[in-house]
Amino acid sequence: AEGGYIKDFAHIIGENTTVSEEEIFAYWNDEDVIRSYMKEYPFLTEEIFDPDVRYYLEGYLFPDTYEFYELSTCDEITRKFLDRTLQIYEKYAEDFARSQFTVHEVFTLASIVQGETGNSADAVLVAGVFVNRYNEPEILASSVTSCYAFELTAEECYSFGESTAYTWKDHPYNTYTNQGLPPGPVCAANEISIYATLHPDTTYFYFCADLCNGGSVFARTYAEHEYNIEHYYLACME
Repeated sequence: AEGGYIKDFAHIIGENTTVSEEEIFAYWNDEDVIRSYMKEYPFLTEEIFDPDVRYYLEGYLFPDTYEFYELSTCDEITRKFLDRTLQIYEKYAEDFARSQFTVHEVFTLASIVQGETGNSADAVLVAGVFVNRYNEPEILASSVTSCYAFELTAEECYSFGESTAYTWKDHPYNTYTNQGLPPGPVCAANEISIYATLHPDTTYFYFCADLCNGGSVFARTYAEHEYNIEHYYLACME
């Protein structure tokens, strides 16, 4: 699913094929295996092997609907995922080449955009906010990175919101305590989030969830952001 974790994908594979969850998960985290695919899939780069990266293929298994034979092998399953990712990568090859970010950084930032917005219409604006913060430079302050850092479930992450419960704890993936991007993707980004990351609208510097109307509300200044939090987030909390 869009925004899913690699652990989720492994669980689904384990339930629907003869390949166990543990087997496919180990396969996706085997450096020798990943390196064997790198020539065929150029979006797999050395940055994946950063010592702080939690799972090598996190964010690189494109979220889509797939059909697998029950007796599929780890290789067949993995290639189906990576072939779909390759289609997206090749579709936007020129944009990847022009981006200020490396390929790994694009997938990483796209995963943050995916996790931060449930409204596809907001994606380019959300991407622009994080690009602005990256270039300032300022901390990205993305709650989804904190959720990933401390392995919260999607439900726990949603209820976590802007709470300070985890933001102060240092971790390589926590963008409240570290400047710049996390070591790698925090979930599987869809095409909209990847496109938005490659074509960000950098009008704004802040955003918060619009609990009154859905989506997000954006601001250029922190004063505007505080107003939005009060009137569109706190005022509409159940």
